[in-house]
Amino acid sequence: MTSTAVAKKPLRQVANIRELLVNDQARGQLELVAAKHMNPNRMMRTVANAIRTTPRLQECEPMSFLGALMTCAALGLEPNTPLGHAYLVPFKNNKKKVTEVQLIVGYKGFIDLAWRTGKLTYIHADVAYSDDPLWDYEHGSDAHLRHRSGPRKGEKLAAYCHIKVDLGGGREGESFAVLDWEDVIGVRDKSQGWKTAVQYGTTKKSPWATHEDRMAAKTAVRALANAGGMPMSVEFVDAMMADDAVPDFSAFATDPEGGIVVEGEVTEEDDKPEPEPEPKKKAPKKAPSKKPAKPARAVETTSLDETALDALKSLVVQVVDELRGCDDAGKIEEVRELFAPQVDGLKEGAPKLWDEIEEATDQARERVAAK
Repeated sequence: MTSTAVAKKPLRQVANIRELLVNDQARGQLELVAAKHMNPNRMMRTVANAIRTTPRLQECEPMSFLGALMTCAALGLEPNTPLGHAYLVPFKNNKKKVTEVQLIVGYKGFIDLAWRTGKLTYIHADVAYSDDPLWDYEHGSDAHLRHRSGPRKGEKLAAYCHIKVDLGGGREGESFAVLDWEDVIGVRDKSQGWKTAVQYGTTKKSPWATHEDRMAAKTAVRALANAGGMPMSVEFVDAMMADDAVPDFSAFATDPEGGIVVEGEVTEEDDKPEPEPEPKKKAPKKAPSKKPAKPARAVETTSLDETALDALKSLVVQVVDELRGCDDAGKIEEVRELFAPQVDGLKEGAPKLWDEIEEATDQARERVAAK
């Protein structure tokens, strides 16, 4: 088949990754979701280089591959480059009998997304060692974190993320998260990627083995975000959802407007016979309700994965705290405008959290009006 014919092929008929990289419709899907600073042509070239270094990517199901690539484009992160923003990893899903793509967002990717909020003046994530000349931190009224790296050959003590935030008016806030090393290892052991590596005896190839400090730093960045100490954009939350989860990338490639849907954990176990369902008990009949049924919401917060939900809740806490500190109507509107990109996405995706922000806004307006 000629290259022109492959380029004009309907997307669903693309047979492999090589055809995908020159397919016009695939490029169009990338352009549809790509962040403003992302170039779809450069993305395709980047992925072609990634395939040379990781040949197993060629085995991936094309739509899964495209969906993962589109997710990177939407987040504005280049995959499989020295930037270390994100990585596309081939993943054998024995349950579906196909090789899919797993997206791993690097700690540099999360830091880049954090910078894009425009609220940070400083961010650093690292690992503290027992042979570092300075490692000291304290929470409370005299909160501080100080670290000076040493030879980095001693025992690993903790991972941390330390940020400073522009509060406006020349004011600067400070926040940090510290995880003892045993807690870092606990996060690693619970991650789907590590469990799969253990199951298949590939732990030596896992990012936790090849780039342990970077993975630990990323864990600290995410911990700070989950604790509500990190300014977050919608892209940051999306990255947390996609990272180390099992999004249905094929569905996203087909229907970008439907957003990224997380399927749940992939166990990579061989297919097992489904257990026989227990017979359902008949529910007692109820009298028909006279009230009209309420229209169902498209997505409730309970449908989000736990990490993403924690991140969204942290965002709400941050916005509500800002609103409570407003002493005039102008500042209330400034807060709403500042967080508009993040908050607007809650209206459809997490309506209960949206309602909390609306209620906090109304209370702030009433408080200011009563002065």
